[in-house]
Amino acid sequence: MGKLLVFVFISSIFIGCSTADKTDNITVLSEQYNSLIQQLKTDNVKLTKYIIKDEKRDTLYLDSVNWKQELNMFLESDISKKKLNQYKITVFEDSCKFLFQTTTDKQPVKKLKYSICNNDFIVNIDVEKRSKLYDYVYYLELTSNGYLIEVKQKVKMAYQSKYIIEGKFRK
Repeated sequence: MGKLLVFVFISSIFIGCSTADKTDNITVLSEQYNSLIQQLKTDNVKLTKYIIKDEKRDTLYLDSVNWKQELNMFLESDISKKKLNQYKITVFEDSCKFLFQTTTDKQPVKKLKYSICNNDFIVNIDVEKRSKLYDYVYYLELTSNGYLIEVKQKVKMAYQSKYIIEGKFRK
């Protein structure tokens, strides 16, 4: 199971190193993410984390959580307001649900959907990063109860893998 944790750590580094333009700091969900992170810290929320790869499953119980680091994939997958012209934006239900769908293949975030209805923050993100050497596709989901990360990666002529990380918030 130690190899699985090393794999997840290396994958996290890969994700961090391959993110899009970091100069676009103003993002669509930055206020909501920062508010959620602050609330998780204030409420001293703990985390149960499930890591699933192939038939192997590992469970971690975290009482002390660095929430900014834990939710980094969501923070890094937020859409820059400077690039909103590359998305079709649909607003639903009294302006509390939003859907952003890319209009260009150049954007790694293909679809971002979020809801702030009834003070309940829910986010769904579809991301694809492709090159001649690799295909990297992941789905992110964040709710007030936890998060889900599903990753499919394929490095041509090297390996392919699929794993799931699920985090459940505990008070």
